[in-house]
Amino acid sequence: MDVWRWLLLLEFADLMGDVLFSYLALYFVDVAGATETQAGIAVTVWLALGLTTDFFFIPFIDRQSDSMKFIRTTALLELFAFTVFLLMPGFIPKLVVVIAVNLFNTGWYSILQGRLYSSLPGQSASIMAIGSVTAPLAKFFPFLIGLLADQFGLQIAMWVLILGPIALLMGLPKRTNTLISET
Repeated sequence: MDVWRWLLLLEFADLMGDVLFSYLALYFVDVAGATETQAGIAVTVWLALGLTTDFFFIPFIDRQSDSMKFIRTTALLELFAFTVFLLMPGFIPKLVVVIAVNLFNTGWYSILQGRLYSSLPGQSASIMAIGSVTAPLAKFFPFLIGLLADQFGLQIAMWVLILGPIALLMGLPKRTNTLISET
């Protein structure tokens, strides 16, 4: 059962990672009214910040006593920051807030992936095989956003991404003590 939890949470967490990133430039141009150059700057800032935070993340998380509390806290902050991002007008304010959005999802993938692999120790091939079952879900969300954007506009469709932090807040176990503890 834990394997399924971690697989699903990984897919939902990716809404604030790769899925958001895949729509970021389009969102800045079509919704925020940014120029193509400004959208390129937003994407570059997202990528540079992602690389930087990933580099500094491992020493930081090693000092945390409860990685699930860390994700819960950052998911709540992400929920707030992403809502502000969608509602706030203008390129510069959105750029500032998207930096916060990027910061708050730092480490989600690493921690959740670690939990997934620790749920079936020594069976990484099994995890990869089981993971292929959730692969259609990973492809469904971008499709859904595109479909909703076609019908209602990208501004409305982007609200689907908020399911990421909501799923984390609802699906994470309440009590754990270490990065790879009992799962």
